Amino acid sequence: MDGLGVIFALLFSLLYPLAISVMVWRWRLSGEPFKPVLVAFLAAAVMFYVAYLRKVYVLFLSGMLLYTVDLVATGFIEEAAKLSVLLIPTVKGRLTPGNGVFYGLIAGFGFGAGEAVLVLAESAIAIPDLMISAFSLYFIKSLLLEATGASAWFIDLAILNLLLSLASIVSSGPLILSIPLLGIYERAVVVLLHGTLTGIVGWGLARGEVTKFYLAAVGLHVLVDFFAVLYVLGVVGALTIELTITIITLIVLLCVITKGGR
Repeated sequence: MDGLGVIFALLFSLLYPLAISVMVWRWRLSGEPFKPVLVAFLAAAVMFYVAYLRKVYVLFLSGMLLYTVDLVATGFIEEAAKLSVLLIPTVKGRLTPGNGVFYGLIAGFGFGAGEAVLVLAESAIAIPDLMISAFSLYFIKSLLLEATGASAWFIDLAILNLLLSLASIVSSGPLILSIPLLGIYERAVVVLLHGTLTGIVGWGLARGEVTKFYLAAVGLHVLVDFFAVLYVLGVVGALTIELTITIITLIVLLCVITKGGR
């Protein structure tokens, strides 16, 4: 089942962002050649993994300090990574005040695709991995009990922890091939969010005001990530967070498309 889940994760993560990118191209960039559009999408997808290297700080930080650093660093680094895609000569040479937003949207969708592949693929294998780990530990415990007659309470504790993690995933809502439906919805919204934020950056780059628009995108990115931190800390529930992020994304996306595409 995890194999099918991974295949589904890959297909959704790539085809959904690619489909809406083609829609944007046909809708607002129909006079543009497909090559710079494809370069923006693919380069941004790869750039996600370059930006992800920032996570090295998890080796040195923990607790609230980790959340604080991650909250701030993610916005600045990811928006800078997406900006670098728009600076690729093949892409930048096509930017105009009227299409900068839409090239930004496509680059953001590509970045979101790269992230979705990682997040959903990990989610697809989470349940099978937890089950295999729990059964493996139970088998080891049985061998120790038979060989020594001693109770391996620490293994029981590890198994309990795995089962609690499994229960948390299963109780999060309906699953599609081991992937929580809410997680799939979240990725769909986050792809739009990445497109929206990079649309802001592309808008500013095409207008020659990149710093101001970049900082605006970073500010919105940090705001959305702040809600995610509240969820991790248990302050608010998942549905509340998803609804809030959806509303913010759709409102800003509409504003960016209507005002930036003039």
